[in-house]
Amino acid sequence: MRRSINALTLTVAFALLLAARPAPGQSYDPARNDPLSLAAGPSDPISYFHTRRQVADWLNQRKDSLAEPVAKKLTETYPRDGVNWVYFAFAAHNLKHYRASAAAYEQAGALLGWSAPHFAGINAARNWVAAGDTAAALRMIRFTIVDQHDTYRTNFYDDSAFAALRPSPEFQRLTGHVDVSKLSRIAGWQYDIDYLSGEVARVAPDYRAAPLPTEFVRRRDALKRSVPKLMDEQILVEINRMLATLHQGHTGMWSVAPGSRLRLTKLPLQLYAFPDGIFVVDASEKHRDLIGARLVSIEKTQAERALARVNELQSVDGDMEYLQGGALMLAEVQVLRGLGIMYSDTTVSVGLQMRDGRHEERSLSVEPITGREKLPPPPSVPTPLYLTRLESNYWAEPLPDHDALYVQLNQMQSDKGEALPAFGARVRAMLVDSRARNVIVDVRHNDGGLAQLYTPLLRALTEFSMAPGHQIYLLTSRTTYSAAGLFATDMELLTKPIFVGEPPGDCCNIHGTAPTVILPFSKLRGRVSAMRYNRSDPWDQRREISPGVPVFLTAADYFAGRDAALETTFRLIAERPKDKSP
Repeated sequence: MRRSINALTLTVAFALLLAARPAPGQSYDPARNDPLSLAAGPSDPISYFHTRRQVADWLNQRKDSLAEPVAKKLTETYPRDGVNWVYFAFAAHNLKHYRASAAAYEQAGALLGWSAPHFAGINAARNWVAAGDTAAALRMIRFTIVDQHDTYRTNFYDDSAFAALRPSPEFQRLTGHVDVSKLSRIAGWQYDIDYLSGEVARVAPDYRAAPLPTEFVRRRDALKRSVPKLMDEQILVEINRMLATLHQGHTGMWSVAPGSRLRLTKLPLQLYAFPDGIFVVDASEKHRDLIGARLVSIEKTQAERALARVNELQSVDGDMEYLQGGALMLAEVQVLRGLGIMYSDTTVSVGLQMRDGRHEERSLSVEPITGREKLPPPPSVPTPLYLTRLESNYWAEPLPDHDALYVQLNQMQSDKGEALPAFGARVRAMLVDSRARNVIVDVRHNDGGLAQLYTPLLRALTEFSMAPGHQIYLLTSRTTYSAAGLFATDMELLTKPIFVGEPPGDCCNIHGTAPTVILPFSKLRGRVSAMRYNRSDPWDQRREISPGVPVFLTAADYFAGRDAALETTFRLIAERPKDKSP
């Protein structure tokens, strides 16, 4: 491999860079430290390019002994490229050259950032521990968590690489594992409230460099004063009422870790808020006769009023989240008890309007929470297309009668038999083979996953949309959320689809990448958003994408097995000229 510039110049430039290298995370400032180094690069860029590719191949093949010395040369040839430092750090770690790996990860972090995708901070700390330098490891952990707002704070404690640090009081404090076992109930809950407030200030992107909202602080302080007279379920509710002031999705405390003070349970019903009321769409085996009934009341509270009260506890980016999350929370016992809607923790009385019009009061026993459900197929009718394959993360089917390809994308996660990027390539091939003029992309069941996985599919759809006479229809709903909301935003910008259905749950510029937060005393578990995704125009303040063709699913259509959104799409296709673009 050739030297990038002459040896003396390289040695001086690299020495200047290292001499000027600040503490971890402080960016190298070329305006003050050798600005001409910005103009220095490899003298043989093609040789550099091929060498870099060779190192990547060796690393993929686990040929670390070959990769390490060449990767080190790359860091000397072009030290401003952080990926070179990652290559060197990775190979050095695999060869158990831990001190060199730790230093390289620190350099990579200063150039590329400390968290995803390279996780330079936590990897540097791992290697410092392996090298036996616990002081350097604690320094890096402190810097990553406190200064760089690392989103996965609890991962440090749970990582076996840091087992040697667990007895350290500073490590326990940094990772949120302080011993609170001797605190009284009042002091313990107050500690949790302060801890959660500190996590919001540490990771929430809107408040890292700004004061917490005045209303958040008011509710926090009032809650701390009220702890002695509140039961645990009421504190759970008020914690979420406090978080609701943040107005950012993916934020709330709705589950529990082992050893929690609360045992979360639910009604044996799945509820859904249609335009014509809140209905039972699924139930446990004992209560399946209630499917199709409209919820009239819970104890003495009218159902729609109960939904409004539940929604006061939600922190949201988009207003449709109030319908999606609210209907699910309406069946959660601890929420209902905390709001004073439900009194017993074992049974609840609900008022129902049955499918034949009769009014019935039913006493229901609670059951464990098993997860949040998607809308299931309705009983006693043929299953409509959009509800046929909910167990698949994605699938596609030609609809030749409509000159269309139907693509259902239910999760931004890879299926076992086919990765999502591979599915994108397959859709592209299907579009070429079918010669369809229309694509119907259905993301009505998609509540998110990993946005980086859908890029090949987005490229295929963008390519399709650019051809004359082609049209994409994007079917969205309240469940189109998180990474699916980003997908809808990307589709709007790149493919100009016709939106059909409900507005998505969120869109445009949203909060996400929410790490798990476990409150030390109560062991309540939830999330606080740590990232602001500016997917749309920076000035885009929309809370939803309002469909050009708004179609809302009614209870009457759902239980009859009719898909009004897809039927409307078919009508739009039928109206299109056969030989012209729309």
